Amino acid sequence: MSNPNQGAATRARNEEIERRLTAGESGPALAREFGVTQPRVHQIARAVREARGVLKPRTGPAQVKATAATRIQDPRPAPAVYFGPVTVVAGTQVAPRPFAMSPSMAYAAARARQEQRPVPSLAGSRERAV
Repeated sequence: MSNPNQGAATRARNEEIERRLTAGESGPALAREFGVTQPRVHQIARAVREARGVLKPRTGPAQVKATAATRIQDPRPAPAVYFGPVTVVAGTQVAPRPFAMSPSMAYAAARARQEQRPVPSLAGSRERAV
């Protein structure tokens, strides 16, 4: 390695690690023998190669072009408002908006129906199957 404060023994050790790793000896075996971790063995070998000029030093993270995983569609027009005939029943109030179950609530209701038996109502009838 190119560290000027590095002693000759350390430099020789690093050269030996790089030579044996390049020759095909396994990283874990070298790590055990030299008392370092396996990633450190590979770091030492890379640093020795860089010092020799065999490898170029790393310059940092590469720029990656990101692409969207989904396609964005044009918004759909809202469905037409119903203007058909309506029967008004005496004694009822008009709701501020009609009841509409969201898809997530419909899914949750279907799962709840699967996991529990139907509960009889006060009238004695059973929950209708959906």
